[in-house]
Amino acid sequence: MTRLSRLLLFAAIVSAPIVVSGAQDATGDTACTYERCAVWLDRRTLRRGASGAVVLRDGFFRPMRLPAFVGGADSATIWAKRFERRAQAGTRLSAIGFLSLAVGIGTQYVRTRSIASGAIDDANGFEGALSLGGVIAIAGGLLLRTSAEPARNRAVWWYNRRFAPASSP
Repeated sequence: MTRLSRLLLFAAIVSAPIVVSGAQDATGDTACTYERCAVWLDRRTLRRGASGAVVLRDGFFRPMRLPAFVGGADSATIWAKRFERRAQAGTRLSAIGFLSLAVGIGTQYVRTRSIASGAIDDANGFEGALSLGGVIAIAGGLLLRTSAEPARNRAVWWYNRRFAPASSP
């Protein structure tokens, strides 16, 4: 074994406990039972245990940070990251749509507020198209956010699976 490979092996062994300790390991806690540590969804909140303590909240412009909560490199984290990516994309699309709708309505108001009563408005439809595009983007963002829900449910299921009692053969 060369000197460089021994040095790399030593560095890997020394740094392994540091890397592993970064993940949340709920299974190492012997007092953590399914009744105490399992989480469940109640509308847009994530609650823990039979007491129902709120762990995470899901906001309109900020989805819950599920990957940081479930921790580790298992299936729960994979599904949580999938949820977060879709939910954030839906949130961004809805925010862009809201901005487009506000600009469309705002420019329509600014342009037409000085028109006299009974005067003909020969608008080119830009404001209407911008507003309609905003409404469509908001709806698309909400649909994308809704499509992320199954991934969140699966992440919660995989997280709770850690606490399930071991079945005896």
